[in-house]
Amino acid sequence: MWLKNVQALCGIAGLSISLSVMSLYAQESRDEVIKQQCALKWPDNFQMQAYCVEEQVKGRESLSRPVDPHVSPEEHAKLRAHCEKQWSGDFKMRAYCEEQQISGLRELQSPLPQDMTSKEFSIAMSHCTKEWPDDFKMRAYCLHQQTEALRKLKRQ
Repeated sequence: MWLKNVQALCGIAGLSISLSVMSLYAQESRDEVIKQQCALKWPDNFQMQAYCVEEQVKGRESLSRPVDPHVSPEEHAKLRAHCEKQWSGDFKMRAYCEEQQISGLRELQSPLPQDMTSKEFSIAMSHCTKEWPDDFKMRAYCLHQQTEALRKLKRQ
């Protein structure tokens, strides 16, 4: 009985060590992929390779930070998918894309402009959502353009 308990405990510890090693290997593997991509992009410039690796690692690390608490899990999944599709092989640009998407989402969460009725806002938001279903930054820009156009129409 004692031997089986020790074997079971060793098995659990072995599994834990194996998972840690696999995680470390995955990390090293991702770093190798980044190094290879940067070497391909800058084959004759070691300074740019080093800079590229540094920026890609920073981008990857920023993608693993906690999500903005004002962003719902659904919205985060949508913006992450959008940015991954746009920048699949570039962690730095994916991180920048996500920052821009969150910024657009915050703009969309702003209160209704005082010179716009809820019906006008709803029409503009519906239009922009159809135009930009997966891009919060462009949707916010579209809404801004629609708001400015409505103001111009009201002045005429």
